[in-house]
Amino acid sequence: MGINRYQILAVTLAVLLAGCGGLGSNCAMFLARSGFCRFVLVDHDVVEISNLNRQHFFPQQVGQLKVEALSEALQGLDPGIDIQKVAQRLRPETAPMVFQGCDALVECLDAPEAKAWLLTACASRVRLYVGASGIAGHGRAHNLGVRWLGAECCVVGDAVSEVGGQTPVLGPGVGAAAALQADVVLDYFLCQGR
Repeated sequence: MGINRYQILAVTLAVLLAGCGGLGSNCAMFLARSGFCRFVLVDHDVVEISNLNRQHFFPQQVGQLKVEALSEALQGLDPGIDIQKVAQRLRPETAPMVFQGCDALVECLDAPEAKAWLLTACASRVRLYVGASGIAGHGRAHNLGVRWLGAECCVVGDAVSEVGGQTPVLGPGVGAAAALQADVVLDYFLCQGR
């Protein structure tokens, strides 16, 4: 049967997840289940009990660094997955070194300011940049879409929704956006011949 193009790309491509919370943890799991096996996980935060409604973590991981907890989950799927863990906050002066050698950057950050500088400073340093904007609340997953800002840069979400009032951030919307981010990575590298 032989190795096909999909298998070669999934094994050779390195995907950086900037943030390992709701978007990052779920997107990483979707990509790993699709055959990707080289990841750079970047997050300074720890798993909290309030994360469990939307992030791919479990009660026994509360208090653990998110990069460690996500690494455990990914290696539970495939012990051969190659993971580089960066347990620090991304900063403009250090980000280019962290991204070195990565093919795709999936932005999974919360703060709008961090999203803005990351897009400005780093989108041109990788082959594909997939950001996110507007995924909060519930009942809006059907409004999610992909907005391309150029041939190698896009933003997933509805560009409107934010947390506010009585509506917490819930799993279905976050999971749908993470799945859409993973799907963009798959489509870009595997279907469009780039």
